[in-house]
Amino acid sequence: VFTTVSNGVLLFLERRYSVGVKRADL
Repeated sequence: VFTTVSNGVLLFLERRYSVGVKRADL
């Protein structure tokens, strides 16, 4: 369970980071 939660957090942070990069490019 802990692994699944940590993976979800990593995916969430990665999505936030990717969105921030896209906004920066614009």
